Amino acid sequence: MFLRVRIEQGIPKLLVKVNPAEANGASVRNLGEVTLKKCGGVRGHVAVLHLSNAVARGELLMSLKLAELLDIEEDEQVDVCCQQDKAGSPARIRVPAPSARASAPSPPVAPAAGGGALPGRILSPIRGRVAAAAPAA
Repeated sequence: MFLRVRIEQGIPKLLVKVNPAEANGASVRNLGEVTLKKCGGVRGHVAVLHLSNAVARGELLMSLKLAELLDIEEDEQVDVCCQQDKAGSPARIRVPAPSARASAPSPPVAPAAGGGALPGRILSPIRGRVAAAAPAA
């Protein structure tokens, strides 16, 4: 689909907004990935699509940073292509199940500079409590 670009302040760098009516008939989902290309351009850039009724039909809102990356100016046309996986269906982000995340071991914590506890704090041997210590003179 081809849409007219409108650059707006306050939009996250890789987010674009379009009217949901523009997505009808296309395999585009809210917060799905799309590829944006300048009309006649070879290179594209991946962005996250947000469907919003506040956007006028036929327009696409994007950040100034993304417009600079694509070398697109206000009121130019941009080609919006849906991201597809190898099977031909829209790509999805897979998040591990809560049980899988809970059982994963935590990464080790590096000691503070100097190899000891944080300055001014002493770990109590009783149930791992933290007690305030007098600053060293």
